[in-house]
Amino acid sequence: MTFQLPAQFGKYTLTKLIARGGMAEVYLAKARAEIGGFERLYAIKRILPELNENREFINSLINEAKITVTLSHGNIAQVYDLGKVGGDYYLAMDFVHGVDLHKVIETVERGGGRVPVEHALYVVSEMLAGLDVAHRKRDEFGEPLRIVHRDISPHNVLVSYTGEVKLIDFGIARAANKLGETRRGVIKGKLLYMAPEQAKALDIDHRADLFAVGMSLYRMLTGLLPFDAPNQYDIYRKVVDCAIPNPRDYAPELPSSVVEVLSSALQREPEHRFSDAHAFLSAIEGVLQQVAPGYTPELFRRFMEQHFGAPALPSETPAPVEEAGGRPAWAKGLTAMESASSMAGMMRAGVGSGGGASVVAVDLQADEDKPTIMRLDVPKAEELLRTAQALQARQQMAPQLAPSSSALVTWVMPALLGLVGAGLLMLLTLLLLLE
Repeated sequence: MTFQLPAQFGKYTLTKLIARGGMAEVYLAKARAEIGGFERLYAIKRILPELNENREFINSLINEAKITVTLSHGNIAQVYDLGKVGGDYYLAMDFVHGVDLHKVIETVERGGGRVPVEHALYVVSEMLAGLDVAHRKRDEFGEPLRIVHRDISPHNVLVSYTGEVKLIDFGIARAANKLGETRRGVIKGKLLYMAPEQAKALDIDHRADLFAVGMSLYRMLTGLLPFDAPNQYDIYRKVVDCAIPNPRDYAPELPSSVVEVLSSALQREPEHRFSDAHAFLSAIEGVLQQVAPGYTPELFRRFMEQHFGAPALPSETPAPVEEAGGRPAWAKGLTAMESASSMAGMMRAGVGSGGGASVVAVDLQADEDKPTIMRLDVPKAEELLRTAQALQARQQMAPQLAPSSSALVTWVMPALLGLVGAGLLMLLTLLLLLE
């Protein structure tokens, strides 16, 4: 179904196609209030018709709506409506006039700088305020929902041009009351921001989100991500090992109080991190007042205006539509398309005969802006890691042989070992896929 815009879509008027991806389209829309006659802007995420029968994907959409609709806070982008028009499922969401945090970081870095410490601390404090509400949310019976977002990263933080900070995309969030149930052994989230226990498919709680917040702060302050590497295997190994360089190695000017907060947030073991978002927030606010006494949100608004100006609201004039990988950052943040993009591969993998996950990695994404959805059999994954590490160790030892060693040993053997290692990895993966 192709819309001739503007088009009526249930009670909404779609005025402009913002973005199109493999799973959904996002439209700028407006709706007239029943009382007062004023119009309000929305972002409408319309699921592509060919996915309307995909229950796994639709359940993810319903999960996002169920969780987010219960969360009312200035630092969480609201979901107002989940519905179906004809055969099309949709979400009606907050329209945030701005960009995602990753775009903010990129814009500053293109100018040769980094996000100033005080602004980075302020953004993180706003993220934590939103997470604190989500983590503490209770149901109608007073029981804690124990919501875990599981995909915190700069791409899932919207920053308006007036300086508002909002968390978005609860599409893969998990809650204790089964609203967001995920089968054991399935990993979801962005690998480069992921806590070690989440990467190993262990049971996780709110402290995994706090780790991802710490990683987002590290990214803003240093311009780097500690887990980045040339290939997926090395990224996964770094996540599990959680050996994070001192941020002063890349930003020597960082105050010691900032380094201490980062160290607490990025501990390998969850029990060594901040106990909850409120404790993390209190620490950040204390450091912010040390670094920039008297800091106010108005200073951040000016920072945004300095880098982005004060753009007018999007007009209804048609504009070139960007695909999911290159759409405007603020539009990208309004969707959960990345969170669902690996669903088909995950479903194809199936499960082992024993009921447990049998595939080490499916659709494992190493890109900073792509989420990971993969199944993990922990014993087999650890065996794979040990085998690959042993091969690497042998390769590193080969060049250290005595100078009298033949060229065959010195040069050919490392190459052969490398080929054998690659073949072994492929064979293990194939065997796992066939189980």
